[in-house]
Parts: sequence; structure tokens; C-alpha cells
Amino acid sequence: MKDYFDKIMRLPVTSELAMQKILLFPSFIVKKCTWKYLRNLNIKCHFFYGESDFMEKLAADELIKSNTIKGTYNIVKDAGHLVVNDNPEEVYKIFKKNKII
Repeated sequence: MKDYFDKIMRLPVTSELAMQKILLFPSFIVKKCTWKYLRNLNIKCHFFYGESDFMEKLAADELIKSNTIKGTYNIVKDAGHLVVNDNPEEVYKIFKKNKII
């Protein structure tokens, strides 16, 4: 897959290239935002990502695992980006388990 996208990036502008840039843009912003701003917070942060979410998950996962910030990192089963809409029962279970509510 990486080779495929590398080749696409070298092509003149195409709809496929445009779609790839659109889909990658939000994850770039989220990763940059997460590292830059959240690492300095002095409060608990609870990250929720859908199992098939398009958002960048790596930054949040590393912030939690490295104890840079306190909180939880959660993958919601059977959910995309709109985790509460896609699987509200699972989100509720995670909230209860982590004493968020």
C-alpha cells in the first residue's frame, strides 16, 4: 500500500491524489495538535478512536503510554470516527470502566 501511495504522489494531480490528500489532511492536523498542545496539559485526557477511524492514533497512544499525560487511550469496537453515534453502548462501558462518568 505504501508503494502505491508513493507512486500516486509522484503523478500529476489526479482525483485519486486529491482524495488521498483530503483523507490524510485531518490526521496530520490531529497528530501535530496532539503532540504540541496536549503534552503540556495538567489534566486527564481520554482519547476515543473508532476501530475504523481515519484519525491519527499514534500520537495519543504514545502520550498515554509514555506517561507524558494522564488519561486513557480507547479503541471503540465497530465504530468509525463518530464513536458515540456508531457504538454508544461501547463508549458508555469505557466511560464506566475508566470512571469518566
